[in-house]
Amino acid sequence: MQQQNQSSVIFSQRTDALSTALKISLRDLAPKIGISQAMLFAYRNNKYPISEKAWRKLEAAEEAVAKHDDFEALAGGKLDPDAYLDRYLNRTVRGVYLGMIHDWREQAAKLRAQADSLSQMADSYEEKLKGQKDSRK
Repeated sequence: MQQQNQSSVIFSQRTDALSTALKISLRDLAPKIGISQAMLFAYRNNKYPISEKAWRKLEAAEEAVAKHDDFEALAGGKLDPDAYLDRYLNRTVRGVYLGMIHDWREQAAKLRAQADSLSQMADSYEEKLKGQKDSRK
């Protein structure tokens, strides 16, 4: 329980900092990072353990703000944080999916190579068995 409480404190501090940086309320922050308001406040109040997915979403939002080359414009309200954050998160999610597809394709290629190798081994074994049967005759 101590570990979960510590996580909730850290999550609360980080969401507070992010909402302050973006000059939006915590209620408005929840959809920006891709979680419901109910879950945001449940995590903050130590009602549920914080999922890895929620941590990743928070981290992506923090990176979006940190990587912005004109943070003053973002914090000063000259740049629309919604549009920027949405654009960044869409690129991030797309990148994750493309990475997963690439990994799946690599795995499929490895599995095909293994299947080919096993097929060749089976063919070789069959020929060996056939040769042994022929030599017994």
